[in-house]
Amino acid sequence: MSLADRLVLALTAGDNAGGDKRGRQSSAKRLRNALDTLGWTNPDLETALMQCSGVENLEERMVVGLLDPVVLKYLEERAELATIVDPT
Repeated sequence: MSLADRLVLALTAGDNAGGDKRGRQSSAKRLRNALDTLGWTNPDLETALMQCSGVENLEERMVVGLLDPVVLKYLEERAELATIVDPT
């Protein structure tokens, strides 16, 4: 099962437990935006994340079926820096 599928399942379970569906939408979108900004544009979200994690030395933080908040924060910070350095 792909990372995108596992994210949807996990976030749907959170919704069913009383969570807010905006979190589900936000996590996937934030991850996709950060990866795209950094040049990891593979249409398969899991593949893009795994490729990026190997280059960014994040592979030890990768857990099947989960997105480590530290990884998301790191990728977002790198993407923000990339837009400052090259705003095109």
